[in-house]
Amino acid sequence: MVNNIDLSIDFCGVKFKNPFLLSSSPVSNSAEMVARSFEAGWSGVVFKTLNSDRLPIIHPSPRMACIDYGAKKGIAVQNVEMISDRPLKDNLTDFLYLKKNYPDHPIIASIMGFFTDEWAYLAKAAEDNGADMLELNFSCPHMCIEGAGHKVGQAFQLLEGFTEAVKNTVSIPVIAKMTPNITDMNEPAMYAKNGGADAISAINTVRGISGVGLDDFVPTPNRAEFYCIHGQK
Repeated sequence: MVNNIDLSIDFCGVKFKNPFLLSSSPVSNSAEMVARSFEAGWSGVVFKTLNSDRLPIIHPSPRMACIDYGAKKGIAVQNVEMISDRPLKDNLTDFLYLKKNYPDHPIIASIMGFFTDEWAYLAKAAEDNGADMLELNFSCPHMCIEGAGHKVGQAFQLLEGFTEAVKNTVSIPVIAKMTPNITDMNEPAMYAKNGGADAISAINTVRGISGVGLDDFVPTPNRAEFYCIHGQK
């Protein structure tokens, strides 16, 4: 019987019923969303990136893209959200709810700080409220605050130092999430390893791509318009 197939995995010492998890994204922004995914069979979640409430998180608007489906055109929301704009207390309360009601579904808490103590604080808060693992967001390309997101993923000493600070604070496994918006991802990954990361997550959003054709696998936009000095194409 198909139902008897065991899809469970062990990742960094944490057991998952299957290898399918919600990503840290708009679909994992609340306990209600995550609970519905668990009911549908997803084994775990990387909860939308926590913030410490030190700085306001304001998502850009509008953020729409046109989707072509045959001769029809639709409108979709582009992936330009930053980290969670919900209060940290609300997100941690959601962790407690999910662990109480779905104890066998691991929670990976995605976190992003702006300085060393903040990374450590968020890591400890997530662990104390039920997170089974941590994902360090060194990769978000949309952060409008300097020194955050993929800017850290491109500053290797910072990446290593923040990873080490988190590892010295918690006892749960730590994943460092890499940015693809860099020449060679291997180099920051090695710095994360030197900082004590248990695993590497790859990748986050590739900047400048609004979609990929399902038939030809060509990214969009797929052409550039060039103008001469007289303004003619």
